[in-house]
Amino acid sequence: MAEYEACSMGVQMAYEMKVKILRVLGDSLLVVHRLNGEWETRDAKLIPYNDYIRTIAQTFDSITFEHVPCKSNQVADALVTLSAMFKVAYSEEVQPIRMEKYKTSSYCMSLE
Repeated sequence: MAEYEACSMGVQMAYEMKVKILRVLGDSLLVVHRLNGEWETRDAKLIPYNDYIRTIAQTFDSITFEHVPCKSNQVADALVTLSAMFKVAYSEEVQPIRMEKYKTSSYCMSLE
């Protein structure tokens, strides 16, 4: 259920930002196949999530759901670990995390 919740929040955020082309990457093979319509959703608790995401998906010009194996999803795993380390009061504004991709590996930039 957590995978569906995360996916629905991400798709909803993209919708609110008026994104027109969206590529959704997830490490849950089950969720990806269900959202692509390749597998049926039979669990009564998951049907509302599936229906909600598919309804919002119709508003995009293009949306794809793609599976990414866990071992290839290191950035997402790092963000999950990072998020578990902090407690945030929902009444406070949370500053976004700024991420950059460097052309040089980080070990080449370290000082000794």
